[in-house]
Amino acid sequence: MKKLNTDLEQAMIRKIEHLFFCNNCKRMGVFNNVKLEPEELLDLSIEDIDTSVDFLDMKLSFPSYVNAITGGSYISENINRKLAILSREFDIPVMTGSMSVFLKYGELKSYLPLKNSYKVIVNLSARNTVSELLKCADAMDTKYVCLHVNTAQELIQPEGDNSFKNETRNIKDAVNEFGENLIVKAVGQGFSNGTIKRLCDLGVKNIDISGAGGTDFSEIERMRTVKHFDTFPSIDTETSLSYLKEFDVYKIASGGIDTPLDMIKAIKLGADITASAYYYLMLTKLDKYAAFDKIKNDRLEFKKLMLLLGKKSLKELGGD
Repeated sequence: MKKLNTDLEQAMIRKIEHLFFCNNCKRMGVFNNVKLEPEELLDLSIEDIDTSVDFLDMKLSFPSYVNAITGGSYISENINRKLAILSREFDIPVMTGSMSVFLKYGELKSYLPLKNSYKVIVNLSARNTVSELLKCADAMDTKYVCLHVNTAQELIQPEGDNSFKNETRNIKDAVNEFGENLIVKAVGQGFSNGTIKRLCDLGVKNIDISGAGGTDFSEIERMRTVKHFDTFPSIDTETSLSYLKEFDVYKIASGGIDTPLDMIKAIKLGADITASAYYYLMLTKLDKYAAFDKIKNDRLEFKKLMLLLGKKSLKELGGD
């Protein structure tokens, strides 16, 4: 076997491992305590149901987008090509995986298929500067950006950072540069009430709580490292979303959002939109037309659930 003797190769292997363990991570499930009550005699038909939503400066027909999945790796290019096809067919925004490999090594090829998607959102760590964020946005021809906050993942990862002193400054600079086109997200560990307040104080307008219950990058790092780590604290998606509900920001729910029922419950709990990595990653395992059918059927199921609850719009659904 050829010896891996470059930093780029090592970084790519790490990204491949992330994808592998994402595929095999145990799904804990979300919103188990949320109960829905069906309504009758509401004089509604499926044609009355409106699932459209405003997101950033886009108008989407359905409240879901592709959350960060693939960084730069040998196998990311093919996955991103499939995601771009789904994105164009259904007008679904796609967030890149971390573009750190591009910044450090100039590796852009694996990300390029996403330039053909409906809309692409570039993604970097909050430890990256606004100039680095601009470089990635320029490379992907987009104005939409995201900074992820992942302290636990970095502390567990053998190659990870141990200093987070510049994150606040970087987020503030990104707010000043990108305004309402900036998202700040967790990576499966959730955001506390205090973290959300600090983000709001910095002027962040779009927050993705990415709670525990789905793809958890801290858990992925525990799975791939040879060292033992005790379980680090995390906040489940339902709890973190309940914190977010109290703030005047655009609310994004992710972390175990795998089914139409999960999406319905998330919006009922106050989310403006949902995002998923795992759901869309599983779609890339299907052939194109099977993936199209899956999306169509899931969207129809979502509408049927809204009809059953007597809610004609997402605003009504989240207005309880």
